Amino acid sequence: MQRWVRPEEFAEYSHHAEQLGFAGVLAGPLVRSSYRAGRLYQQAIARRRTAAPR
Repeated sequence: MQRWVRPEEFAEYSHHAEQLGFAGVLAGPLVRSSYRAGRLYQQAIARRRTAAPR
C-alpha cells in the first residue's frame, strides 16, 4: 500500500464524479463494481428522471 486514503477523499471523489455527469456514484475503500449495484442503479435512474427535460 502506498498510502491510506481518508474517508473525506472518497467523498471528494464521489462529488467530482457527479460533477462530471455520472448518474450514480459509490466511492469507498472496499467498493467494487458490483457493490450494491441495485441501489446504485436505482439512484442513477432517479437522478436521470429529475434531470430529464419534459
